[in-house]
Amino acid sequence: MNNPLPQLKRTTPATGRRLGATWLCALFLGPAAHSLRADVTNLIAVADTTLQEAFPNNNLGGGSTILAGGRGQGGSTRGLLRFEIGGTLPAGATVNSATLTLTVTATPFGGGDSVFELHRVLGAWGEGSGSDRGGGTLAQVGEATWNARLSPNTAWTVPGGDFVATASANLNVAGDGSYTFTSAALAADVQFWFDHPTNNFGWLLRSEAETTPATIRRFASRTDLSHPPVLTINYTAPASPLPPTIFGVALTANQIRFSFLAQSNRTYAVEFRDRITNGNWNVLTNIPAQSANWTVETTSSISSNECYFRIRTP
Repeated sequence: MNNPLPQLKRTTPATGRRLGATWLCALFLGPAAHSLRADVTNLIAVADTTLQEAFPNNNLGGGSTILAGGRGQGGSTRGLLRFEIGGTLPAGATVNSATLTLTVTATPFGGGDSVFELHRVLGAWGEGSGSDRGGGTLAQVGEATWNARLSPNTAWTVPGGDFVATASANLNVAGDGSYTFTSAALAADVQFWFDHPTNNFGWLLRSEAETTPATIRRFASRTDLSHPPVLTINYTAPASPLPPTIFGVALTANQIRFSFLAQSNRTYAVEFRDRITNGNWNVLTNIPAQSANWTVETTSSISSNECYFRIRTP
């Protein structure tokens, strides 16, 4: 977006006469300036599925629920969820906090409470289209199971999923209803995925008591339009550049000199032309980025009756 500043025009009398009063025309072209402001975005999971120890080669990714916890008949189940972070936040954004809301839709009769954990997954996996009922459906090519992250040839290093051992967040889960996980580590995961999108493999959901029967829970999956997994991200976008202030304008003979304050980590270009409404802008000088704010002093020869300058930054 181009944002012109008030402009001044420098003129001279006819050729051969002494230069008269000097004015400088300066345009700042770049994004509009604004103060730092926190924003919030809500994302729906783009993939989710279940890994079931009792049926290690089956996929359960095609239903309206994902499961985690200990089965009544024995064996652990774990859920996988992934959200698309890249492209959903402005470049350079800082993640301030993150919360993941999951909804329990079914609790086994007599099932005890347990603490559920979220762990950052360390490898790509396939959601699949298998049934989420019973033991699921024999996995097709590229679908995740307890044994494989991409069936049939790409196994997990350890059956049941490869994930960071330390949980990113945990929460006690009782009966049906919504539960919200949040922590500084959860926000750090989101920031990591935003900065390194090729390493975004989502979270694994497990119960700390997954070896205890009847701790299993059904959580609404992304296909449940009423209660899908929702990731809420509070972030701060990088500040837009401030329009540079022109100062120190001086004319000596046919040389004009002026200065402006450049912001750190931004490049600038000073351009000029002889008419304000037409003609090509020519680059007078390119200013490379510096690690700190600094003052730029520019000098140019004046050879026509009018001359206009502008400052550009990406």
